[in-house]
This record gives sequence, C-alpha cells and structure tokens, in this order.
Amino acid sequence: MNAKMRYEFKPDYAVPPGMTLLEAAESLNMSRTEIADKTGLSLETINQIIEGKRPITFDIAERLESVVNMPAAFWNNLETQYRDQSNKFVE
Repeated sequence: MNAKMRYEFKPDYAVPPGMTLLEAAESLNMSRTEIADKTGLSLETINQIIEGKRPITFDIAERLESVVNMPAAFWNNLETQYRDQSNKFVE
C-alpha cells in the first residue's frame, strides 16, 4: 500500500467561509459591526455569513474585497468549495 492511499485526508466537516472572514477581520482589528458598516451590509447578514447560514454571493465577495483586501475570487472559491463539501455530508 502506498503512503498516499494510506494517509489520504478526507475531512468529514466543512468550514464556512465566514470563519475565514472572521479571522481576517480579527487580524485587521475590525468588529463585525465595522465589516457591516464598511460593506454596506447589515450586521445580521454578516453574522449569517460567519455562521455559514448565508452564502457569499458575487456582490458580497466584491464588497468584502474592498474591505478586507482579499480578492473577490478568493471569497467566491471558498464559498463554492464550502457548498460542494457541505453537500457531501447532507444525507
């Protein structure tokens, strides 16, 4: 048996991209309220994104890009990966 097959990583969970947003905000010393204000989104929306209950749309990704200096494509990719991975565990 080769090492790749033996130690292949197959997580049984999916991390919402909002957790990355929370980490980015913390590194910039920004509160959730500040993110909401600077993106023009409601605090409720930001909280739902962080909890994985609301997807990061293309519009939201562009707003986040301007606030946390991470490209919109990065947010879109995280969202796509999260939704794809989390769907694997719903059954």
